[in-house]
Amino acid sequence: MKSERSLGGLKAVLVVTGVVVGGVVAVLWLASSVSPRPNAHGAAESVETLSVEQAVGERSAAIEPEEPRSGTPLAARAETALSSRRANELAEVEATVRAWARAWSDQSVEDYLDFYSVGFEPADGTPLSKWRQERYPRLRDPRRIRVVLGTIDVRMASSDLAIASFKQSYESDIYTDRCHKTLELVREDGVWVIERELAEEL
Repeated sequence: MKSERSLGGLKAVLVVTGVVVGGVVAVLWLASSVSPRPNAHGAAESVETLSVEQAVGERSAAIEPEEPRSGTPLAARAETALSSRRANELAEVEATVRAWARAWSDQSVEDYLDFYSVGFEPADGTPLSKWRQERYPRLRDPRRIRVVLGTIDVRMASSDLAIASFKQSYESDIYTDRCHKTLELVREDGVWVIERELAEEL
């Protein structure tokens, strides 16, 4: 777009030029064919003109470079979240095993049986219904029961299957036993329960 303006009695043609700099449209007034005008002393005074290149250069210099975005890469954040979830699962399984041993020591049959899956398979092949009935006298007949577990090693076989192994010490007024036990736990309705129980004498 062109327009004429009077500069000290002289006319100059001003050209408006739009230049995109860093996403911003810079409007440049470019003076062309401008005649010098005399100053108070009669000397010719020059009119400074600005080229497109100069204007763009000055605008670019004024724009500070954008700093790189900080933060953890997406893949690393996903891996951290996965590790955190797995750590929580291991802690949940260990807590379940220790609560199971506590219910056994407390001789609380119903609580003890609640830690077993509806699909639990007794190691000796006894039908589940019969095995459950046998737990009542096994837990209630002794005057006291004390079950102590050693360090529990938990391994996640899958997202819904965990294997816990540990040394177990059982003591009552009528029987004492020490063994290495392995429990296979599955997640049912968001709760870890025992599906298989294997014992090896020490």
